[in-house]
Amino acid sequence: MHSTIASLSSQVPTAAIAYSGKFKGVFESAGQADASFDARELSTEDLLQSLIQSWRSRDIVRKQLQRDIPSVIEKSESQFKQIISVL
Repeated sequence: MHSTIASLSSQVPTAAIAYSGKFKGVFESAGQADASFDARELSTEDLLQSLIQSWRSRDIVRKQLQRDIPSVIEKSESQFKQIISVL
């Protein structure tokens, strides 16, 4: 989980085989919900095909991340500032 957060926030195309629902939320927050594949719901073959497709679309995803991640980081920083101001 932590490595996916680091890679997404660094604008690196990332895919994950999820083992919990947390992955979906993290990937959704980065606009990459389609790159989180739930191992509890998908077959091995479906997971493999999903990962291959994700790899093939990495150049498109990189551009999306470059466009979207700065605002995600800005929102996160704003939320931390609000929390600190309350403390």
